[in-house]
Amino acid sequence: MQTLRNNTPQQASYFTSKYQSATGNFDIYANFTEKGEMLLGKNGILGYIEPHKFFQSDFGKGLREYLSKRKSLYKIVSFRHNQVFEGASVYTCLLFIRKAETTEFEYAEIPPEQLSMGENPSFRYIEADYDDNPWIFRDAQTEAILEKIADAGPDLETVTNRIYQGLVTSGDSIYLLEKIEEADDDYVTVRSQEDGEEWTLETELLKPLLKGEDVHRYYPLNPNYFVIFPYLLSDTDDGRDAEFVTEDVLAENYPRTYDYLKSHEESIRARESGKMDRDGWYDYVYPKNLTEFEEEKILTPEISYGTNFTYDSDGLYHKTKVYGIKTNDSYVSEKYLLPIINTDVLWYFLKNTGYALRGGYFTFKTDYLNPFSIPIPSNDSTDFDKEHFVSNYEGYVSGSDTLETFDIDEIITGANEALPELANEMIALRDNRESLNLSLLDYLGSYSEETTLADIGFTQPPQGSADSILQETTEQKPNLRLGEVTVSRESDTTVEIRLTARYKPDDEDAYETDQWGYTETDPLPALRITDLTETEADLIEAFVPVAVDEAGGFANFRETATKTNSLVDRLRKLTLPAVDEVREGLESYIATKERAEELEAKIEKTDELIDEIVYELYGLTDEEIEIVQEAVSE
Repeated sequence: MQTLRNNTPQQASYFTSKYQSATGNFDIYANFTEKGEMLLGKNGILGYIEPHKFFQSDFGKGLREYLSKRKSLYKIVSFRHNQVFEGASVYTCLLFIRKAETTEFEYAEIPPEQLSMGENPSFRYIEADYDDNPWIFRDAQTEAILEKIADAGPDLETVTNRIYQGLVTSGDSIYLLEKIEEADDDYVTVRSQEDGEEWTLETELLKPLLKGEDVHRYYPLNPNYFVIFPYLLSDTDDGRDAEFVTEDVLAENYPRTYDYLKSHEESIRARESGKMDRDGWYDYVYPKNLTEFEEEKILTPEISYGTNFTYDSDGLYHKTKVYGIKTNDSYVSEKYLLPIINTDVLWYFLKNTGYALRGGYFTFKTDYLNPFSIPIPSNDSTDFDKEHFVSNYEGYVSGSDTLETFDIDEIITGANEALPELANEMIALRDNRESLNLSLLDYLGSYSEETTLADIGFTQPPQGSADSILQETTEQKPNLRLGEVTVSRESDTTVEIRLTARYKPDDEDAYETDQWGYTETDPLPALRITDLTETEADLIEAFVPVAVDEAGGFANFRETATKTNSLVDRLRKLTLPAVDEVREGLESYIATKERAEELEAKIEKTDELIDEIVYELYGLTDEEIEIVQEAVSE
C-alpha cells in the first residue's frame, strides 16, 4: 500500500507528468490503476495517491467507468485544494480500492497536515451507485440544498445569450501594452512588455483591456492595458462584423502601429509553432468573439476565491482569464442577475459541483456556470411599491432602520425591480469607496521636524512584558523580525501598540510555518503611551502601521532585530512627523477614512439585504442558510 511517506517529490513529479501526458487519452492513467487492482487477491485492498481531477474531468471517464463497473471503491480521502508535494502542482487524494465488490464506500476531506499530525479523517458512507458520469460526493443536506437551487428556475445557459471567453492573441507580451498616459483622440503612449520600450501609437486599433486581477465584486473597472486589435468593426444587416486590417491598409493608415508590429515580426510569425508565418501574420491565431466586447455586460475572473462579478457599462475588452455574460432579456436583465450570482448561493453551488484549485479557488468557466439555476421574477409586481422600498432602503443603510423594516415577501413580488435597484446601489457605493485616497503619506506631504515614538507622551512597557519575545534579540532568537502591528485606542489620549514576532523555530515540525520556515506569534503588547493630545494619538494610530509596513529604514524603522536591538527597541526609535507640520493633512485623512468606513458599512448592509432576498428566492430555510454560510466560510 502506498502512503504519503513513501512518495518523494520526484516520484510525485513523475506521476504528475504521466497524468498530464494522458490528458485527452486517459488509457495510460486508467491502466495504471487497473493493473494494481488486477494484482489484488480476493480480499485485497490497494491504496494509491492519485490526482482527484479524474473524479469530474472528461479524460477521467475511462477510469470512472472501470471502477464503477467493478464496484471497487472502498475509501477516498480527498485533500481538496491542498497540495501535498512541494514542486508538484497537482491536487491529490488517497484512493483505496478492493477486489471484492462494495455496496457503499467511505469518503472524507482533510488537509494533509492534519493527517500527518495524526488526526483521523471524519468519514461518511456513500452508496455505491456511481457510474462513468462525474463523481461529486455530497451528503444528504447538501443534496437537498442543491436540489432546491436546481428547482428555483431555468439554468444560466437558458437565461443567458452567451457566456464567453476573452481575446486570445497567442502573443500577449507583444499585443498587450501597458498604459503610460491617458489616450487622446489620435494617439496614446504605451510600454511594450516584450522589450520594455515606450511607443506612441494610433488609438484606433488599441482597445482598453482587462486582466483577471482587474475584475472584483461590484468594483469599478479601470484597465491598465491596451491590446492591439487589428480589426475594424462595422454594423451590417446581420449584426456586427469584424474586418481584418490588411497589411497595406495598416502601413498606410496606422504607420506607428505597423512599425511596432514589424519590429516584432519574427516573434509574431513564430506564434503557435509558426502557424502565423503567412500573409496576415499579425492576425489573432484564434479570432473569437471579436464583436462581443463593446456592449454592457457582466464580467467575472475565470479563477476566483468567492464570487467576483461586476458590471461593465463601457464595453471593455478582456483577456482569456475574464469571462463576459450577456443575458437573454426575455428572461432576466444583467442588473437582476448580477446580485444573485454575487451571493453565497452560487459560491456554495460551485464548491459542491465545480473543481477546486490551490488555496480554495474555483474556476468560473462557462461549463461550471451554466448549470446554476436562476429564479425568474414574477410578472405580477402590483403589490410592490418601489418608492416605498427605496425610502426603506435609505433609512436602513443610514442606520435608522433594520432588516426587519422590509417585507421580504413583498420585495419578492417586485424582485425584478428591487434587485436591479440594489445592484445599482452596490456599484455606486463601491465606485465612491474606490475613489477615496487612503494613502496617509499623500495627506502628510513633506515635513522636516520629527520626534521618536519613545519621546512623545509618556511611554511605558505593558505589564508582564519582561519575558516577551518582543524584548529578545537575535542572540536568543536568530532571524527574529516583526510581523504585523496594531494600534488600539484605549482613550482619546492613550494608545497601546501590539506586535507579532516572526522567527525560525528550532523544531519546525512543532510549529505551523510558512514556506520560508518562519512561524508567527499572536499579537503581543509592545508599548503603552499615555498623556498624549488627541491629535498625537490620532497620528500614532494612523502613522505607525504605515511606517512598519514601509520598513527598510523609512521613519528610521527596520523590521529585523539584531544582537543589540530587540523589536521593542526598533519600535521605540520609529520617528513621527511633528504634529504641527501635518495637522491639517492628518485631519483630512481622518475625515476621508471615516467616509470610507461609512461607505463600507453601507456596502455590508446592502449585501445583507440582497442575501435575504436571494435566500428567499431560492426558498432556503434558516437551517439551510446556516449550512450554506458555514460551508462558504471554510
